[in-house]
Amino acid sequence: MRRVVFLLGAVMSVSLSFIFSGCCTGDIRSETPHRKIALHAYVYNKCGTLEDVIADAKRMGADGVVLSNSITIGKYKCKVSPYLNKEQKDYIKKLYNDAGLKIASYGIYPGFKDEAAARAYLSFCRDMGIEYFTWEGNYKDLPEVSKIAKEYGVKIAIHHHVKRANKENLYNVPEGMRHRCMPFDNVFAVIDNGHWARESTDIVRGYRTVGDKIRILHFKDVSHFGVDKKTDTALGEGCLNLPEMLRTLDDMGFDGWFVLENESVFKNPTPAMEKSVKYLREH
Repeated sequence: MRRVVFLLGAVMSVSLSFIFSGCCTGDIRSETPHRKIALHAYVYNKCGTLEDVIADAKRMGADGVVLSNSITIGKYKCKVSPYLNKEQKDYIKKLYNDAGLKIASYGIYPGFKDEAAARAYLSFCRDMGIEYFTWEGNYKDLPEVSKIAKEYGVKIAIHHHVKRANKENLYNVPEGMRHRCMPFDNVFAVIDNGHWARESTDIVRGYRTVGDKIRILHFKDVSHFGVDKKTDTALGEGCLNLPEMLRTLDDMGFDGWFVLENESVFKNPTPAMEKSVKYLREH
């Protein structure tokens, strides 16, 4: 009898130990998840070249760089565009490959004037191996844009600014963004929480509302919430609850791009970008 009691006690002790250790493991994050981080080339357009932003991204340990029409290719002294020749395209590919970086997306583009322009941009994405083209055109054009994008194997990622830039598009409203994306299996959302903050949008609720349609984030911190002007700061130096935002995204299973686009540091973006990469690597 004593032997049976002893064995039962031992089993219960091991079981309880396993249960409590399991609970603790579930509650405590053992390590920070690897977040796909990209610098936005647009932020460097007043002080540097595509070569400069790629060099910064590699040195900081980022994973990619967003291509923008605003950035200059230093070697050729011309802006990025879908009308580059083969030599120029190959040069960009080599820059990224040599640095071990991805082209996270291409854009933002406000809308296509005609079908020829749409095909030029979307075929450029195909040729460059770019998965997402960032777009902010009229929602009425989405059926045609989505159709052409599918032909080239490209996904459309809708960006949003504040209300006055959206009017009937409603991309700036979380419910509006999801509603515009839902009819199309290759149309997704680029969420810019800096613009949401300017309009006092509840960022966590917004993430949950747009949900699995979010594929790219313009992830920002700001010094003032609810003020209709750009007050971007390095991540962790503003007023937003970034830990809660990141927990929400992790709980949603978000595994897309965290694009760093600080619009207050055009003269010297490197320090803020470096702090922001470090913040995301540690949280």
